[in-house]
Amino acid sequence: GYRLGEADALNSLGMIYREIQDIQQAVENHQAALKIYTELDEDRGRGNALKNTPFCLQIIDRPDDALAYYRDALLIKQKQNSGRECAEIMAQMGVLFAQVGELEKALDCLRPAHKFFLDSGAKQDEAAAADAIQKIQAMIKLRDAEQGEKPKPDEEKKENEKK
Repeated sequence: GYRLGEADALNSLGMIYREIQDIQQAVENHQAALKIYTELDEDRGRGNALKNTPFCLQIIDRPDDALAYYRDALLIKQKQNSGRECAEIMAQMGVLFAQVGELEKALDCLRPAHKFFLDSGAKQDEAAAADAIQKIQAMIKLRDAEQGEKPKPDEEKKENEKK
């Protein structure tokens, strides 16, 4: 009872601090909530705290830490069969991988997220994922052209299938 309520309050406070741009305080609140949820073995709250923390870490330019939190959140949300939250996490991971230059990993995350959004009728999320995929594919082509590489046959085939 009480400890779970405390953790929920801390997690909510973290979101409020993020909104008012006190990012360090937001991270501290999410991490305090995560500690309590973990002690209580409470996966719902733990998954939410793990999903909220990386938003803050992205703001303060800690993409590797954010990815670690997203990976842990994804495992919990997969156990809970929360398809939409898994897709949202995968999309965020894709954006982060692109930011750190891991473009293929970015596509590996964004493609299944895009498919989920498309299949579920989430038009705004689907459009955002499709846009991110197109931008990353363009970045890969530019990078490969600069390095004098030709597209891999399977990448060329995927491109032609989409047209």
